[in-house]
Amino acid sequence: MLEFTYSDTIKDDATTGLQELQELLVQSDKFQMDGLKEFCGHEIASKLSTENAFDALKVSAASNADTVKGDVLSFIVDKQAGDNVEMTQLVQSIGPNDAWLSQLIFNQ
Repeated sequence: MLEFTYSDTIKDDATTGLQELQELLVQSDKFQMDGLKEFCGHEIASKLSTENAFDALKVSAASNADTVKGDVLSFIVDKQAGDNVEMTQLVQSIGPNDAWLSQLIFNQ
């Protein structure tokens, strides 16, 4: 976070893991660092897969990152509409604690 404050970038951002980016997204929201928040959102969106989409959706919603939340929702809806069996199974496996995810997805 400090590195971004001084340089507007993160060294080796290609090797920065999704979990690190998600943690930075949460912190950037907490400290109102909009540039870092936008950077993390863009990087998270570029690393989306069927395995990490729901985690990315949860983090983006919790961090008030509407742009990345929209990107993730579009990714999920596109994958599901394309008869992606993996994504359809993931959507069907949403548990009662994450029922709000279903509402977000199906209200798209």
